[in-house]
Amino acid sequence: MAFAASQQLNRYYNLYKNIDVTFSKEVVSTLNFEPKQVFVRCSGGQWPCIINSASMTKAKIICGKKSGFLARLRSGITSVNIRFAFFDTEGKDSLSFFCCS
Repeated sequence: MAFAASQQLNRYYNLYKNIDVTFSKEVVSTLNFEPKQVFVRCSGGQWPCIINSASMTKAKIICGKKSGFLARLRSGITSVNIRFAFFDTEGKDSLSFFCCS
């Protein structure tokens, strides 16, 4: 049974890995997404950002020009993490996790 589930997950991943989801107001509301708690992290720094769209393999983000993130990125940093955050529908703490590049 576990093999079949794993095989199905691999199939879904291969089918949908490159499809971008644009984070419109409707998508943000439906997912209980918490946009004020989204950050990009690299080389010890963390900056707020806006997620424009994301797929299972990439994300397009918007960062402030003066935030310092672009300078770090241009210095040759290749490892970047994005923190996603979601509201808990039961009123408990929010759920957040990092996606690594």
